[in-house]
Amino acid sequence: MKTRQGFVSNSSSASYIVNMKMSYDDLINFYINETSISWRTTDILDEYKEHIDSLDTSINNAKSKSESSLFIHSIEWLEKERQKINGKYVRLKSILKNNKFYTTINTEDKRIIVTDYLEYHNISLTGDNLCSKIQGRVIMHNSFEDIPHYITALVTHFAFNNPEVMICEYKDNH
Repeated sequence: MKTRQGFVSNSSSASYIVNMKMSYDDLINFYINETSISWRTTDILDEYKEHIDSLDTSINNAKSKSESSLFIHSIEWLEKERQKINGKYVRLKSILKNNKFYTTINTEDKRIIVTDYLEYHNISLTGDNLCSKIQGRVIMHNSFEDIPHYITALVTHFAFNNPEVMICEYKDNH
C-alpha cells in the first residue's frame, strides 16, 4: 500500500479550534458586527426551511423502506435533528415577525441569531470575561478548505488586525 503525504479523500472528521484572548461577549459582538450572519436573517430562515423539508423527505423515505433497527435508529435521529432545526426556525421567525428591519432587532436577539446559526453549522462558542473559544467540527477533513466559513472569517479578520489575540489549533477526531 502506498503511503500518502498530506490530506486524502478518506480522512476522518476534524475540529478547528481558535482560542481568543477576548471575552465571550466580544466574540459574539464580532460575529454580530463583522460578519453577515445577523443581517442575512431571511436567507438563514430559508436555509433552515430547506433543511427541514429535506429532513421531512428523508424521514418519509426511511419510514417507507423498512422496519429494521437501522431504519428505526435513522428515523429517530432524523426526527431529533428536524426538531432541533425547527426550533431555530421558529425562534428566528418569531424574531423577524416583530422586526421588519435588521436595525430594529435588539442585541439579545442578534446574539440568539448568531449562536443558533453557528451551532447549525457545527460551530460552538464558549468562554467567559477573559477568553473565549470557537470550535468548528467537520465530518470529513480533506484540506484546510474544509474549515467552516465563519471560522475562516474570524481568523482572517484577526490575522490582519490583531493576531496576538488568537491561538489556532487543528485536531484530528480519530
